[in-house]
Amino acid sequence: MRRYPYFDFLRFVAVLLVIGRHWPLGWIHEGKPELERFLYGWKTGGWCGVDLFFVLSGFLVSGLLFNEYTRFQTVDLKRFFIRRAFKIFPPYLAFWLPSGVIAYYFGLPVYAHVTVKKWLLDLSFVQNFFPGVWHHTWSLAVEEHFYLFIAFFIFSIRNRIRYFYPVSVFILVATLLVRNHTYLLGHPVFFYTHTRIDSLLFGALLSYFYHFTSLKDYKLKGWQTLLLVVLGVLMASPNFFRDLKEGPYIFTYGLTVNYLASGFLVMAAVLSHGRYEKYLGVFNLIGRSSYSVYLWHVPILWIFWYGLESKRTFGISNFWQLVIYMITTIAVGIAMTKLIEGPALRFRDRIFPRSEKPASENLK
Repeated sequence: MRRYPYFDFLRFVAVLLVIGRHWPLGWIHEGKPELERFLYGWKTGGWCGVDLFFVLSGFLVSGLLFNEYTRFQTVDLKRFFIRRAFKIFPPYLAFWLPSGVIAYYFGLPVYAHVTVKKWLLDLSFVQNFFPGVWHHTWSLAVEEHFYLFIAFFIFSIRNRIRYFYPVSVFILVATLLVRNHTYLLGHPVFFYTHTRIDSLLFGALLSYFYHFTSLKDYKLKGWQTLLLVVLGVLMASPNFFRDLKEGPYIFTYGLTVNYLASGFLVMAAVLSHGRYEKYLGVFNLIGRSSYSVYLWHVPILWIFWYGLESKRTFGISNFWQLVIYMITTIAVGIAMTKLIEGPALRFRDRIFPRSEKPASENLK
């Protein structure tokens, strides 16, 4: 599958937003109004980085299946799931067990609530419905459920791939209606697969148009790229000025607007020439490590928040604590990517290379 310009940079932006989102609000007061407003906005709207991840993931993962369908008129489900497992599970397992040891060693409050059941919920990727140990892994559960859904969806319509568009639009509308109805009933909507899968599916819909229309042959002019980026930023900007708990907008139509905004950014990255990508080296390095950065940022945050709380009397300002926390998180994420994720993917590509021949007859 081809490499898209600026996707790693978008991953960098997404993980940076999420890191700021989880920084404790009480730690941003510095007596500097401009800095406080910036940090407060970052924390308030940083959650939308997850939706950017969702749209990116939906576009890329469905693109793997569309590429295979284009070549062979079918998809090999077994190969797809095995290759996904090598992508997801080695970094996750390398996080799953050590993070518990870290929680125990530093005496983090999260450890007091750990049970075998919660560990198993995290391991089975249902923690978005039944809370596990680490709250931030809810988004990984939604993605795992989407991988199952999109693979079987595309496989089921492989003889009528044109149905992907109308069925996807129907599911997008249905998800919005279900989310609105669920919210009006007073139930949570932010973490559940059936109320959040539309962000991923919208990315898949963009991927469908890219792979099955002339869109892939179109290259944006500079002003067109800028226009898409500005539209995406403007549509996402309300997230940074209103808290998640303020009114129904974000939990209903706001989530739809948010994935549309992410879609503008994704298409700007897909259809641009990438002439400036060479100047984004360090940002792209972080973007390529975003999965491990995302996994580890919360345990590291808890260490800063509780394990090192007594050190806060040494005169380090809250802002510089945030900077040190971010640098530490990024460094750990890059290290885990090189030590775990990279070798796992290379091993995967040796034993399960990208399919060079049609899927087995029993899958047709």
